[in-house]
Amino acid sequence: AKGGYVCASKGGFAYLALHEGEVRLTPVAAPESDRPDNRFNDCKADPFGGFWAGTMDEKEKDPFGGSWWRLPPDGKPVKLDEGFHVANGPAFDQTRQRVYFTDSARQTVFVARATENGFVEKRAFLQFGAKDGYPDGMDIDLEGNIWIAFWDGYAVRRFSPEGLLIEEIPLPTPRPTSVALVGERAFVTSARIGLPEATLKRHPSAGDLFEISLARNLGRGASYFSG
Repeated sequence: AKGGYVCASKGGFAYLALHEGEVRLTPVAAPESDRPDNRFNDCKADPFGGFWAGTMDEKEKDPFGGSWWRLPPDGKPVKLDEGFHVANGPAFDQTRQRVYFTDSARQTVFVARATENGFVEKRAFLQFGAKDGYPDGMDIDLEGNIWIAFWDGYAVRRFSPEGLLIEEIPLPTPRPTSVALVGERAFVTSARIGLPEATLKRHPSAGDLFEISLARNLGRGASYFSG
């Protein structure tokens, strides 16, 4: 509300300020300081003024080492859930009072009823297989559809609130990592990390930031900005 930013850095929650091209972080809380091998991963503000962030074992060796944390307005983190391999998302559907979040390594997207203190009634919403890629970052549109970027899936896919696949938007990059909807556009981040040299030669746009026009036939013919 003050016009600043909240973020999750490797070690915990922080306020982020941009000053003359410089990024300044002011630590707020480090709820997993006792787990030096863990880092924070994906994060998003909730509809109640809180901030969610998931953690994971940075080397991905502990399949149950990740958790979900919420930073309330009072600045005292609360653990919401644990036992995740790679925590990603979340995405909030305010109309349906839902929150979606994923364990990417297990290729599972969960849905729950969002509350002021976290969530209740968690259940598996979508389960993917070997040929699908790994569900990563996501966003919700005004109709309650969930847009998911698929790591190793070369695509963003859109699903209905009932879990039905509506559309797949192919991308010229192996590892889309997250999607943000802004008006009639979608911005999709991607990663280069871990890709062999041969793959990078075939897909030189790996790691770029993509912009998709949703007004033009729902995204066919995507353009992108190199990052």
